[in-house]
Amino acid sequence: MTHVPLLVRTPDGEHRGKRVPGFVQITDLAPTILGRLNLKPPSRVTGEDLWPYVAGELYDVRKDPKELKTVAASHPAVVKELQAKLEQYIASGWSITNGSFNEAAG
Repeated sequence: MTHVPLLVRTPDGEHRGKRVPGFVQITDLAPTILGRLNLKPPSRVTGEDLWPYVAGELYDVRKDPKELKTVAASHPAVVKELQAKLEQYIASGWSITNGSFNEAAG
């Protein structure tokens, strides 16, 4: 297993210096990049768009498809649920790495 950080740079510098804990897989890169280009990944592409983890916000995409206005403050229960899911996702990989990629293989 190799630990390779994913660095994201946006033209406007939004989210500059933000560090997001969690595991990213190669399969997540295509959906993330295509999502920023407002393109839908082909059905054969697996993985998920990681941008919500970077932006850390919540949108009503039916009313606001360009995700210009966050609705997180008016939906604290949803934010709490999504935060719990993120923490569960991070914890699911903990037994593999024990939080470190530097330990020698046993």
